[in-house]
Amino acid sequence: MKADVIKTLAESPMFFGISEEDISAVCENTSPVIKSYLKGEMVINQGDILHHIGIVLKGKLADIKYHDDGSSQLLRLINPRELIGLESISSSVALSSGSIEANVRSTILFFNYDSILSAEMVSDKCKLMILKNISTLLANEYIESQNMADILSNFTIRSLVISFLEYQSEQNKSNSFDIGMNQTQLAHYLRVNRSVLSKELNQMRREGIIDFEGSRYMLL
Repeated sequence: MKADVIKTLAESPMFFGISEEDISAVCENTSPVIKSYLKGEMVINQGDILHHIGIVLKGKLADIKYHDDGSSQLLRLINPRELIGLESISSSVALSSGSIEANVRSTILFFNYDSILSAEMVSDKCKLMILKNISTLLANEYIESQNMADILSNFTIRSLVISFLEYQSEQNKSNSFDIGMNQTQLAHYLRVNRSVLSKELNQMRREGIIDFEGSRYMLL
């Protein structure tokens, strides 16, 4: 595996605290596969049975939930070094609860989950660290989903936006932060009309509550 790929994996939360030497050993003994996707190409379809965990090397992905009535919801945007398929692989059914689509040209490295834990040449210490990191990731994602449920429980667009931005401010430990989404994506994420959201954001800016440019926001 190339050195730049190993370096990216070392910065991934799945391999937090694990040396590049041990990561190289994992790659050598599990034969991960690197795949590239064009913008708009589907990486995982909702309902797929998964056997692999993916780590984004380059690009950006969108995790989208499709509903029976034809509507959809943006669950999250996935950036380099972040994982896909972890929740499904860790469940008893291994079914993907949403679809993963490439927002831009993207490259992903896929590990067979079982091969990591069964590889004889990977040390028990390394395997334990990976399991610990995966446990932490799943716990963080559960907390994130609970926080999102609280945000979406707001009844007006303004209270919804303020709750979302206050949460982003807390996560970034700053009143100025990048949410990583344009207004269309934010409307999809918050499940509101894009035009109504844009109108409310501009009104909040005129009132001196927030300021924003592109995907960067500031709570005033």
